[in-house]
Order: sequence, then structure tokens, then C-alpha cells
Amino acid sequence: MPNVYYRNARGPVVPEGKSFRDPDVRPTLFEYAGRLTPEAQSRDFVALLDCIDSEAEFADGQVGVVGYCMTGSFALRMAAEHPDRVAAAAGFHSARLAGADDPYSPVQVVGTIEGRVYLGHADQDELLPPEQIARLDEALAKAGVHFTTELYKGAAHGFTAKDAPAYDAIADALHHKRLAMLLEETL
Repeated sequence: MPNVYYRNARGPVVPEGKSFRDPDVRPTLFEYAGRLTPEAQSRDFVALLDCIDSEAEFADGQVGVVGYCMTGSFALRMAAEHPDRVAAAAGFHSARLAGADDPYSPVQVVGTIEGRVYLGHADQDELLPPEQIARLDEALAKAGVHFTTELYKGAAHGFTAKDAPAYDAIADALHHKRLAMLLEETL
């Protein structure tokens, strides 16, 4: 996984012994995240694909991309911007995917996705309320994208993070199963 905050920090972004949830760490991470504009993401996607293409240990051809929380939107955007390369895109407990008045929301660009999409949503997630899930599903369906949306019943935002209070072992196990199935079927 690339360090999406490389513009601001090299090496560990969260100080040793701290958590990204700590109140003295979060403002810095939000500041860094604010610089991850769609244009910055687009440049990073090209650089990432160029890197993969230049390394012998990676097979030629299509890729799968996966995002968690804010990077769920990155996975969708990368699939939309590189439809010939991204065979599969997945997002788990993704945040803010389809804001009604957000011109930078990934819901605006899903029409060019050609790969399969899987979205595993926490049904208790305040960062992706039901109306955004519905808006995204509608956009994906209208665009003819092969996608699956699944609600993880009783799960909260961050259900895959083993060190988070929201960790849910059952939802995490299902996430691993669904991701493996998507990648096996597409790659």
C-alpha cells in the first residue's frame, strides 16, 4: 500500500505509540487528507501503475484496487480513470462516496468504470449514510457497472481495523471472503 501522505511525511505518519484516532494526531491527518484532491490522486494513480509496470515481480495486465475508509473513494476513482487497467475495485467501510452537493465525489465519475465493483458497507456507518449508498448504487446501475453492494449488519465504520473499537470479527471475516472472491473471479 502506498503512503498517500507522502507529500507531507516520509516513513510512519502516525507517531510511534500513537493511534490515528488520537485527538492530537487526527488534525494533522485531516490536514494531509485535505491535500488529496482528485488531481493529486490522478497523478498518484499514474505513478502507481507506472511503478507496477516497471517492477518484474508484478504480472502484466489488469490490477485490482482496494480501499478502506477514505481510500474507498480512491479505488472507485482509479477504476473510473483507468478502466482498461482496473479489473476490480473494492471498498470497505468507505466514507463520503456520494455527497449530494460534492462535485469531487466519486459518484460523479463512476460512469467510465469497466471492471467489477464490490462495496462492503457498515450499516451503522455515519460516514456513509443510506442516502449516499442509494445515490451511489443508482449511479453505478445507470452506468451499467457490474457491482455488488452489501450491508454488513451491525457493523460500524472501521469494522476491519483490528486495533479499532469498531472492529467486528464476523464482518472482517466476511470482508476477507468477499475480497478474495472478487479478486479470484476478476484476476
